[in-house]
Amino acid sequence: MKPLLHLFCVAVMHVSCTEEQKPNVVIFYADDLGWGDLRVNNSDPSYFRHSPNIDEIVTRGIMMSNYLTLCVCSPSRAGLLTGKHYAKVHSGPETGGSLPSGISNIARDFKASGYKTGAFGKWHNGMPNFPAKGNGHRVDYDEVKVWNELHQVWTCDLENGVFENSKGWEWGEGVNAYGFDRWVGYYAGGGDLFDRFSNWHHDINWWHDRSYVPEEKGYTTDLITKHAIDFIVENEDEPFFCYIPHEAVHCPLQIKLSDLKELCTHFPGEWDFVRNIVSPTTGRKIEDVEELRCEVGAEFDFLKIDPQREHYMRLVYATYLYSLDKNVGAVVQKI
Repeated sequence: MKPLLHLFCVAVMHVSCTEEQKPNVVIFYADDLGWGDLRVNNSDPSYFRHSPNIDEIVTRGIMMSNYLTLCVCSPSRAGLLTGKHYAKVHSGPETGGSLPSGISNIARDFKASGYKTGAFGKWHNGMPNFPAKGNGHRVDYDEVKVWNELHQVWTCDLENGVFENSKGWEWGEGVNAYGFDRWVGYYAGGGDLFDRFSNWHHDINWWHDRSYVPEEKGYTTDLITKHAIDFIVENEDEPFFCYIPHEAVHCPLQIKLSDLKELCTHFPGEWDFVRNIVSPTTGRKIEDVEELRCEVGAEFDFLKIDPQREHYMRLVYATYLYSLDKNVGAVVQKI
């Protein structure tokens, strides 16, 4: 029997402190992470598991294996943030994913106790606020959509620096309204990890506090860590609460070539196998492409290359997890 999926992995850590000092608290949250995805729970070499940093948190800390809210993004987050059943905070799977901001949550509690609070990553508990810089607009999607060759979909204008609210929903309050002093991330799931394009929004989805910042470059997992570490450094002299809800390992399956090569060093012969895989759509070799999009329909579509999901697909997924693990390790090291 296969183990049920966990939607999250939580780590709470603190620095050394006296009784008078308040401990710093960091929560890592991984999306769609399976119990057997971690090396500590699955040593089968055919799955290419390599997650030393998360494994160390598990082995040095306490493994709480019986926590549950719901195996869907928004309700699970609402349960974690509020400590209540998702239905009691009106954040069930049929509510559009919104957590009412008036409900008590962990960020407000920490803030009331004198903590600096920060959130970095995937929110998915409410809609974006109208951008503070004014670069937001309600539009009719049918009037502004343009063909995007990279994503092979019709989108809003991705180059105009404007968040085009094409769904017709009311603007939200934004993450800062929930008690977070600092926020960097995005509001919906499943966005492209290299340019933050969101299929749901038909636009790029990336925010710094109440400002829409579509121009920032980088791999999403790395950016989340960068801004979380910046927050930790800026607040090292006072107690802080840092909530890091990663998008990994949620689809789409998109990885950096550098991470793939690094992971392959732990499995002799793997790089020689994978480096010469050719895209069925573009003819490019994997070793020549830094931004590897491996989801269905993308350049290195795992189903076309590995329809039985026996090797390449497992290696790609393991690389995605490896990237997450490295970033968790970077935060732990900084602390």
